[in-house]
Amino acid sequence: MRRSKGMGLMELVLVVVLLAILAGVALPKLLDLGDDASDVQLKQLTADYRQAVQFAHLRWQTNGGTDRQDMPGYAGDILDMNPAGFPIGIDKGNGNFNIGRGNNGCIALWQTLLEDPPSISLQNDAQFQAYRHNAGAGTGRVSCSYVYRGDGDTRGRNRAARVIQYDSLDGQVALIRR
Repeated sequence: MRRSKGMGLMELVLVVVLLAILAGVALPKLLDLGDDASDVQLKQLTADYRQAVQFAHLRWQTNGGTDRQDMPGYAGDILDMNPAGFPIGIDKGNGNFNIGRGNNGCIALWQTLLEDPPSISLQNDAQFQAYRHNAGAGTGRVSCSYVYRGDGDTRGRNRAARVIQYDSLDGQVALIRR
């Protein structure tokens, strides 16, 4: 009878090759889990923003559709609405369709509509970067884009991988993935 003395060189090489193949297949899948988690988080945040806009619109309708400044009964009575009943910011003043006063208008909406919102800035030094921009050529409307910077994406709003967009004309909130 022969006693086994462990693995031979060929068996060891075979095990190392198999482990390398498994690592090559499994590692990319594990790394993608971080992206999947970010996607789920962004989808939920988009849904939360959309729901807040819809609640504000319903509150505006309940109030008779006339309150355009400091709408009572929602978001601390500081939210301003446009003539269609969708949020345009705080301290807006004129009640037109444009969002906010200057670039900080989108940040004010984000912080007013969302409960415990992720960090946001006009620079790319926070989890989200806010952009206030024209919604469409010649429309005169202003929209907000919130670019996700949590994954290190530094591209502009038109090329960024993940963007939450809000259009005050019709209250649409959408997650855009590129």
